[in-house]
Order: sequence, then C-alpha cells, then structure tokens
Amino acid sequence: MNIDREIAEKIMKYVKRQGGPYYIAISSGMKEITCHGIKDVDAVLSWWHPSTDIKQAFEVVEKMRKRGWLLNGLSALEEEENHKGWEACFEYYNKQTREATIEFEEANTPAMAICLAALKAVEA
Repeated sequence: MNIDREIAEKIMKYVKRQGGPYYIAISSGMKEITCHGIKDVDAVLSWWHPSTDIKQAFEVVEKMRKRGWLLNGLSALEEEENHKGWEACFEYYNKQTREATIEFEEANTPAMAICLAALKAVEA
C-alpha cells in the first residue's frame, strides 16, 4: 500500500462504499466519484498526495489534532549523513494517566515527515 492511500484510509478515514459510488471526505464536504473496478480506486485518489503536497500534509495535521495528536515539531535537521533532512513529531497527552506518547519520523521533505510521523502515531 502506498503512503498516500494509507493516510487516506487510516487517518483521514476516506471511505469506499461496497458495490456503489466511492465517497471521499474532503474539507469542503463530500465528493461523490463513481468507480468501476479496482484500477478506478487509484483514479479516485489521484488528487490526494499529502506525502508530496505540503498543503494536504497540513490537512493531515488538522485531522490528527482532532484525534488528540498535536504536531509538536517540524524541524529542518542539520545536514549529516544519518539525518534525512526533516523531522516531524506528534504528541498525544493522556489526561487520565498523565502520560505523553511521542512519535516522530525523519524524511527528505517536510510533507513526507508529517505523513510518516502521523502514520506511526495512529499505529502506536
């Protein structure tokens, strides 16, 4: 599964309806797209690329915020052999247990770092 599809399904909760049109939740409401066959599912998601589009990556940040995960940092890293360039960090604070969960990932671009950290957070 590619990362943009994973983000669409696991974080954004975009929905595919069995045997009928596909409904994609977007910030401006619901968009109906009729598809016939598996290959068409890729066409539905052809406009969704948060791993390369920083504006869409921040839609992921907003969705994570609504789930209780805050983007605690997005940093350009010093150029070193063992760093990829950007680091994104999400933090979830459990008020009942007073424990914080922090998940972070590095990537070559800020959009990809956000996506990788978001996926790691929801899978934690």
